Amino acid sequence: MNILLLHQNFPGQFLHVAAVLQATDMHNRLALTAHTSPRSPIIPTRTYQWRSPNKQSQSGLAANYAAWASRGTAVADALPHLRTEGYAPDAIVGHGGWGETLFVRDIWPNVPILLHAEFFDQAQGADVGVDPETADPDPVRAAYLIRGRRVPMLQALADATQAVTSTDWQASTFPAFLRSRIDVIHEGIDTSIAAPDASASLSLRRDGVNLRAGDEIV
Repeated sequence: MNILLLHQNFPGQFLHVAAVLQATDMHNRLALTAHTSPRSPIIPTRTYQWRSPNKQSQSGLAANYAAWASRGTAVADALPHLRTEGYAPDAIVGHGGWGETLFVRDIWPNVPILLHAEFFDQAQGADVGVDPETADPDPVRAAYLIRGRRVPMLQALADATQAVTSTDWQASTFPAFLRSRIDVIHEGIDTSIAAPDASASLSLRRDGVNLRAGDEIV
C-alpha cells in the first residue's frame, strides 16, 4: 500500500506512525512537507514551496483562510509532480489544521483521506480569553476571528473519509453533528522519555534557584 503523509512540519504528530511504518517496512511510505520544515525526515520525504501571504493585504476575518488556502494550493500544485513520476497513493493521512488537504480531492478524487482533527477553535473556555492580561478588548470581534479560523478545518472534514483525534476532550470541541466522523485514538505515552528521573533538575536563573527531584515546590 502506498501511504502519503501530509504535514507542514513533518513528522509533527505523525512522528511515531512514521517511525513504525519505516521500521516494519510493510508499506511504501512518502511524506510531503513544507520546504521550511526544520525536522529530520524519518521516511522518504518531498517538499512543497510555500510562503505565507501578506496578511496586511487581507481582510482580518479572511486572512487565516487566505493563508491556509494558499498552503493547500501549494500542496495541490506539488501532487501532480508525484503523479507524473508514477506515484499514486492508496491512502492519504493529513493534518486538518493548516489547509494542506483542502484541494487533495481535486487531484485524487477517490483516495481515502484520514484527517488528524487536532482541535476546533473555541471563542471561550479553551485557547482564547483564558488570561485576562492578554484578553482581546473587543471579545465580540475576537469571536468573529475564531469563527473564521474554523473554516479550513470544516472544509477539510467535509472532504475527509474519516478523522481521528487523541482525546475525548479534543473531540468534544467539534460540533455534535461532526463527532460521528471523528474517532478518538489516544497517541500513547513514550515512557522511555516521560518517566521519573532522580537526577533531574531545573535552574531558575532569574532567582538563582536550582530545583531538584524530591524538592517540595509550592
